Amino acid sequence: MQSMAISSQTPSSSSLEKASNHVPVKRPDRGGMIAIRTARLRANHFNLKFNPESIIMHYDVDVKQLSTDDPSNFPLLSTAYDGEKNIFSAVPLPTGSFKVEVPEEEGTRFSSYIFTIKLAKELQLCKLKEYLSGQLLDIPRNILQSMDLVMKENPTRRMIAFGRNFYPTESHPNDDLGYGVATFRGFQHGLKLTSQGLTLCLDYSVLAFHKRMSVIEFLQQQIRGFTLNNFQSYRRDVEDVLKGLQVNVTLRCDPLPKTLANCTSLFRLRIQNNQINGSVPTGFRLLPNLTFVDLSGDNFTGMIPEDLGNAEALSYLNISLNPLHSVLPSNIWRAPNL
Repeated sequence: MQSMAISSQTPSSSSLEKASNHVPVKRPDRGGMIAIRTARLRANHFNLKFNPESIIMHYDVDVKQLSTDDPSNFPLLSTAYDGEKNIFSAVPLPTGSFKVEVPEEEGTRFSSYIFTIKLAKELQLCKLKEYLSGQLLDIPRNILQSMDLVMKENPTRRMIAFGRNFYPTESHPNDDLGYGVATFRGFQHGLKLTSQGLTLCLDYSVLAFHKRMSVIEFLQQQIRGFTLNNFQSYRRDVEDVLKGLQVNVTLRCDPLPKTLANCTSLFRLRIQNNQINGSVPTGFRLLPNLTFVDLSGDNFTGMIPEDLGNAEALSYLNISLNPLHSVLPSNIWRAPNL
């Protein structure tokens, strides 16, 4: 085994002089001055006003699943729900046990749930006023929790919720990062009690998301040389790029084509809220695998086709919120699985 001895010699004065002349490597942009941007300091705390005479109803909810599936997508009620055990509402809600059947969705199966809702407490906002005025010593945390949840309800429905932050559904054109990715400017907010009263605190946030675009355009940006004419040669690349992404197929035609009846492999048809005009398509009896049809929220007019009753596999049909001019055909009750 060889040993290494540490030299006790002191460096020469010339080497010390050279070391003192060493300076950090300068950045190519004049020491970093080019990349510096100044930002104005803007207020992110805003005083809030509330009606101390208002009451928020606090309900406890218990969900029990009767069949397989994840109840995370279970639509309870159009109120402020924290996703766990609490519902807050400005109006009284019905209490008791209710059975809800959730239709089949993409990637899930038909599920049934029993949820029990009961009134836990009436939260009187006058308690918050009493605390802010010094008449009440304890912080009414349950009232702050309910108000904070209610204020997050609207952005949750209209924006992209990621963690505690909310982002718009579309990015600014100047924030394009290329390759189908852009920066989205969002925020998170919360209620705080300050010496000036109840305050809404906003925090700015920026995060990169995949942009909403057509699948073909996305593939062209992600895969060099991609073309539909030579799709088979890029098939594996397409699968790798789209893995983990949610892809929605939109039928971009108005009215619906009659050739829809030729899609004998079709098993789900979802074109709700697309404002499609014309009449409800016919030929459902020719689609042996069709199990799910949702045409709600469009502009379909005229008669409801009678051949819906001959669709053997059809188990779900939604044609609500359309200006149709007829009642349901009598033979629709013949559909064995509807």
